[in-house]
Amino acid sequence: DILYKHQFGFHPKHSTIHHIFHLLDYCATSMSKSDPEFRLAVLCNISKSFDVINHEILLKKVNNYGICGIAHNWFEKYLSD
Repeated sequence: DILYKHQFGFHPKHSTIHHIFHLLDYCATSMSKSDPEFRLAVLCNISKSFDVINHEILLKKVNNYGICGIAHNWFEKYLSD
């Protein structure tokens, strides 16, 4: 029970698309009530942001925040490939 119940990315047979379905269902349910509740969602794709940042500086900063060892190596490999 470590992962949040709406953490879809690391559960078997789930993906990030399940989170979008959950969000859409939540919004539709909220709006269909007798006293509708309105929701706002802001979705951002930050994948291109890694193309414009200096990876060496980023890796030094995450190391300064205590992300080291295997986790740091993962970030380094992610940014280089």
